[in-house]
Amino acid sequence: MTLAGTLPLGGRIREASETVRGLRPHLADLGISRLACQTGLDRIGIPVWAAMRPNSLSLAVNQGKGTDDHAARASALMEAAEFAIAEAPDADVVITAKADLLAAGHRVFDPARLLAEGAAIPADEPIGWLAGRQLIGGETVFIPLEAARLDLTQEVYGGLSRSSNGLASGNNEDEAVLHALCELVERDALTLLTFRAGRSIGAARIDPAAFESPAIDDLTRRIREAGFKLDLFDLTTGLGIPVVQATIREARGPVRLQLDLAAGVGCHPFAAVAAIRAITEAAQTRITNIAGARDDIDPAEYDEPLRPGLRFYLEEAGPARAPVPASVRPEGAVSPRSLLDAVTEKLARAGITDLPLAVLGGARQGIAVVKLFAPQLEDRPANRNWRPGPRIASAMMRLW
Repeated sequence: MTLAGTLPLGGRIREASETVRGLRPHLADLGISRLACQTGLDRIGIPVWAAMRPNSLSLAVNQGKGTDDHAARASALMEAAEFAIAEAPDADVVITAKADLLAAGHRVFDPARLLAEGAAIPADEPIGWLAGRQLIGGETVFIPLEAARLDLTQEVYGGLSRSSNGLASGNNEDEAVLHALCELVERDALTLLTFRAGRSIGAARIDPAAFESPAIDDLTRRIREAGFKLDLFDLTTGLGIPVVQATIREARGPVRLQLDLAAGVGCHPFAAVAAIRAITEAAQTRITNIAGARDDIDPAEYDEPLRPGLRFYLEEAGPARAPVPASVRPEGAVSPRSLLDAVTEKLARAGITDLPLAVLGGARQGIAVVKLFAPQLEDRPANRNWRPGPRIASAMMRLW
């Protein structure tokens, strides 16, 4: 898919097939033992691939989706590569105490919102730090290594919540950071959704045809012809960065179980790209559940009844009537950098300026892997120690 005036699929500097070709010589070093096409496990036909890393310290199976096999294969490989590099960052580590960094006048990122209540990073104990930077302004900021590293085999700092939220890869650093930032905005939107729930979700339904996108039309057709119903919802918050949610369910069968309703979410400066990502992720969700190979799937989930809080997705509220969210158009030529600048400008206008960034590696593999934090955004889906922040307080005030 190519939108007018954009690079293919929202700003990638390389074709997906080129990305795969560049990574192939590094698969063994990354611990990737197999690639599998999983598309045929379901009857929809939207491409989904998986990459296996048996010795992973986090997920042993990473999946990727796309509008064609090239994109899905690249998506799976890049996610597996970013996880592998995040488990053992290829970056200089400074061993020192937080108190010493502060005494020397350095800025330090305190992952307080990822820590259990009452827990803290030790002030006087030497630990590992990565020299990162603030995404807006570029000021050097030291980030605790364990906050950026994705080793899920051990607990640190009294239960620091570690996840792939804000972890991303790209063909270059701008691509990776854009992807990471969109993921953080997406998780923020999902958190805010839980506080508006059924009060307004019906009004957020979008007609897929309203995007006037051949790619979305094709995905919609595949889903419909396979006997499923696709719904799209506009989850865009006051930040003004498009976030779209997709749900897929049987067109005629009942939805009794949690896994009967497959969902996906996408965020991107271009609304159509956000929708494509949401739709393909919902298709991937179905295949994830069918394959059952992901480490993070609990067998009990297959018998879990549909949660009451999700039943509003099934209510027929008339025709879709929400407009397509406005895209964030960059100034000048479209590139990963111009898209990133446009998104950070939107965030800065909303007062979201604390964005510590660590570059974890990837140069040896010809890619970039980063970990981005956004403590001013909400992250309930990815943070086991989540506590409501100012954006939730603001959302609650609007409900009353």
